[in-house]
Amino acid sequence: TRTYNGRIKPILEADDIFNPPASTKPTRSKSQVQIRDSFGYISGCTEGDATNTSADFVFHDELDLSPETIIALYQSRLQGSDMRMMQQFSTPTFTGVGIHKSYQLTDQREYVMRCPGCRQVHIPRFNPEFVFLKNMPFDVEKFDDLTAQQIALLDLEDSHVRCPKCSTKLNLGDEAQREWIATFPSRQNFRGYRVRPFSTPRIKPAYIFGQLAQYQERSFTRGFYNTVLGEEYDSVNSRIQE
Repeated sequence: TRTYNGRIKPILEADDIFNPPASTKPTRSKSQVQIRDSFGYISGCTEGDATNTSADFVFHDELDLSPETIIALYQSRLQGSDMRMMQQFSTPTFTGVGIHKSYQLTDQREYVMRCPGCRQVHIPRFNPEFVFLKNMPFDVEKFDDLTAQQIALLDLEDSHVRCPKCSTKLNLGDEAQREWIATFPSRQNFRGYRVRPFSTPRIKPAYIFGQLAQYQERSFTRGFYNTVLGEEYDSVNSRIQE
């Protein structure tokens, strides 16, 4: 109910494309959405949910939190379709698992940024190479090497994303300098998009440092990588042995 009322219903009501003229009111509920003669089903991730309905298009949300056997059952629901389309979305967890494993099979698209100064193309990342900090007092290879107490001492007021080659301040919202580029353009069958914090101008370095401090205080570095950076985590200390 929360997913339908909070996320799906506002989109359906705001966009006319989902509400064409019709003689009868379409079926709309927490489990079923009608658009013209098509029906979308909103279900959980149980065996019963995955074996009830045939489909043309399957969306998997939070793939890494879903059992692989149930995901396979959902994919089998496409066998009777002429379209057989599937999309997967998720915050990653570990290397080689879930969405990271699926992404490795795709053309692996990244939202790159061209520096207006030197014209070099980059994938902006949250690391000392890309993030400028005034009077940085600590020499670290990765920002997650910093403790919460050290982060509290940083001067974050003028922190920004820069070009690692010429140090030009990058305007992440300049769409003329941004483009989705495939790492493996020859892979035509599967398309994958990786969204990072600096894929949008809305997330500033200061905010990410604040989140890092909170996760460091809880000794939960994996949560910072997965939830804030949108990256898989590969520490031997955080994975349960098979």
